[in-house]
Amino acid sequence: MLAAMASLPLAAQAAANNSWQPRRPIEMLISYPAGGGADTIGRALAAQVGRQAGWKIIPMNKPGAGGLVFLRDLSEAKPDGSRIGICLSSQLTFPPGGSKSLAVNIDDYVLLGSVATSYMTILSKGGGPLASIDAIKSYAKKNGSVSIAVSPTFSWLSHALSDALGVTVIGVVYKGASEYLPALLGGHVDLVVWAGGTQQLEAAGTVVVVATLASQRIPGDPSIPTLKENGIPIEVEADFIVLAPKAMDTGITETFTGVIAKAAQSPAFQSRMEALLGRPARYVAPQQLFPHLKAQQQVALEYESRYAKH
Repeated sequence: MLAAMASLPLAAQAAANNSWQPRRPIEMLISYPAGGGADTIGRALAAQVGRQAGWKIIPMNKPGAGGLVFLRDLSEAKPDGSRIGICLSSQLTFPPGGSKSLAVNIDDYVLLGSVATSYMTILSKGGGPLASIDAIKSYAKKNGSVSIAVSPTFSWLSHALSDALGVTVIGVVYKGASEYLPALLGGHVDLVVWAGGTQQLEAAGTVVVVATLASQRIPGDPSIPTLKENGIPIEVEADFIVLAPKAMDTGITETFTGVIAKAAQSPAFQSRMEALLGRPARYVAPQQLFPHLKAQQQVALEYESRYAKH
């Protein structure tokens, strides 16, 4: 698990010693719509890279189809360093809509590092009756079902919860995080799957964090149980991955890897991530990241095969 990995030392020397410099502004594609946590992280990284390297980085939101729009636009870019992107690891490892034919070939991209971890959680409305997995189960038995907002990538999750809890869990697919909270707070769904920080929402009493999908409890908030601790055999990693088109020149790749490593581990970026996510960001270098994503993809395909065809 990435949570158990130690970050490698800064690779900033690679950037300093490499002669490559961008000839024009660099586009950083962001796989989620503007305004959400993923967008904020992408823009914070773009700003930090720009300050440290003296480059102009232009964030561009490319949401849609569970990450496929983002991945298509990135793969079609010239491998000359003019376009990179940031997405959640689950968009690389989980095929949207449960279709194995849409599974991403990670080898089609150049990994530049993981810059932060977002512990995926299940949220309910603050002050409501669904503050625990047991409460959700009781509610569904009494009312016939319980609903949960999910992205296309996690359309299978409602079936997994139904199987584990022995109740009907209805998945309602939304396009992005900007739609989840209004749906929850407006009473359109009972629960949401959330991949951003929750500290401010919890403090305001807006939401309750019922459980995390991660393999371990959330650092800094150990009172939140995992799904596995509740008898639900699901673990999902959610790391923010920076990547580039395949066949990018080695010199360009080394420069980007060094610059991103330095930016991700800088005090300014760490402080911004701690404010957003409630914990310091963790940088993971590409050589550690690649085998981890491959392993996660195998787990994801097993989940899809088991639950998506219900």
